[in-house]
Amino acid sequence: MELLAKLFEVLFPVFLTIAIGYWYGKKDPRFDTKFITTFAGNFGLPAIIFYSLTTTNINIDLFLR
Repeated sequence: MELLAKLFEVLFPVFLTIAIGYWYGKKDPRFDTKFITTFAGNFGLPAIIFYSLTTTNINIDLFLR
């Protein structure tokens, strides 16, 4: 049961975001996605990388090897 809860916790936000994007694309097909792509690349990806590196027990010695 715990595995199903974790799967839901991880997958639900992904599919919810996809569904919202699909719905909005159907509502306004001329929507300019340049802002979202730039924002995700310039802010979202570095934030995810920083979060991943700070929440795991990775030290600098691993990168220096």
